[in-house]
Amino acid sequence: MQRSKMEIVLLTPANTTDALFRQIVAIEENCGLFTYPPEVLWECIAVGDTYALMDGGTVAGFITLDKDATDYFGLSLHIVNINVTAAYRRQGLASRMLRVCCGYYTESHAGLMVTLDVEKTNTPARRLYEKLGFTVSDLPSENGENDLVMTVPLEQLIL
Repeated sequence: MQRSKMEIVLLTPANTTDALFRQIVAIEENCGLFTYPPEVLWECIAVGDTYALMDGGTVAGFITLDKDATDYFGLSLHIVNINVTAAYRRQGLASRMLRVCCGYYTESHAGLMVTLDVEKTNTPARRLYEKLGFTVSDLPSENGENDLVMTVPLEQLIL
């Protein structure tokens, strides 16, 4: 797989075909203990918060951000969801999506934190986030006791 041909695309209702959406749903259904139902995934696309990493016509992964989050630190950039399909894992694609997509908000969210919730048992994801500079916060997760809240200053993540 040649990563140089991959591109990150903002998903909108206008450019999200049924086939592309089925790929997003399939990726979501195969990741993690908690998965979002299709109607929630579609809602995230409809509000303009979801980006897909495309390898031609194939979705290699996707990320959903909440640019108006007021969850943990007042206004923050919250990573709602990030998934990479199994065939594309361990190639640095999740890191790439995080850095590139968060980089879109450097001006509007300067000086703010990037936050995310991660399952305590998801060791690979936790290692990835730690490599990117995220640290475990003592804040309780809005998703319950099975998740941790991790944070990083936006400027540190996109450097």
